[in-house]
Amino acid sequence: MTLIKPVSVRTFEALHKRMTFDYHQQKRFENSQLGWQGESQFSARLSQQSFPHLVIYDSEFKEGLSPQLDFIVIGSAAIYLYDVKHWQGNYHYTDGSFTHQNRHIDSPLTQLNRAYDTLSKLTHHMPVKLPIIKQLVFTNPDFTLYGNQPELPIVLVNQLDNHFKTVERTAQTLSDYHYDLYNIIQNRKVVKITYDTEIAYNYQDLQKGMWCKSCFNQKMCAGRRHYYCPSCHSYELKSSALERSLKDFHLLFPKQEIGAHQLIDWSGGQVGRFVSREIIKKQPI
Repeated sequence: MTLIKPVSVRTFEALHKRMTFDYHQQKRFENSQLGWQGESQFSARLSQQSFPHLVIYDSEFKEGLSPQLDFIVIGSAAIYLYDVKHWQGNYHYTDGSFTHQNRHIDSPLTQLNRAYDTLSKLTHHMPVKLPIIKQLVFTNPDFTLYGNQPELPIVLVNQLDNHFKTVERTAQTLSDYHYDLYNIIQNRKVVKITYDTEIAYNYQDLQKGMWCKSCFNQKMCAGRRHYYCPSCHSYELKSSALERSLKDFHLLFPKQEIGAHQLIDWSGGQVGRFVSREIIKKQPI
């Protein structure tokens, strides 16, 4: 399974390149990056498993105050709900509470339970019921949880292999029912094309230019047909880079239309009018 970055992560990245974040904005950006890193690592481990399964990633639904459901994995005998965290450092669990550096933090088990309730309501009227097994997965090897208890639905990164082996022991071939269930859940997802970061910005104050898709924060230099990154020495066709730039614009200004002149300005003034017009023509209506 190839993950597509959530719109929240892409929006933070698009802003981070073009403005200076304050301390709290920077922490939110870093948390979004950590979350994406953990989900990518978990997805990679999941894709290595040989037991039959179907994966639904990054889901929100209209049922109640729906949280984000990181991974819904449909197996032959159960539905596995995974909430993934990529926390780093030493944490303590005592009497239902999590603390970090002697400070109480919101319990991730509460979020997991809300996600479980959402998925349970969604599948309540299905003709065949599969049990839902919820798991809070910590993917960072530099994470330690003191006070962890065997009865808690918590899987640490060094326990993932054993967890997947347990799933595999009951795995069988998937039936049409499993695929129907997958399609029903997938079709109930709320498709989000924008994300409100609650960060104030305007077009005039944002930096203009083209940034390397590998180095992320490194601006690229323009050649005749390619952009060149002076940091990692990678090349990218101007048309490809311009498509990325246009997607960033639509993320940050979803209600605004853009013409060739503005796309040239947005991308740093190093592309021609013809290629800009062609890229805009290709964008979905």
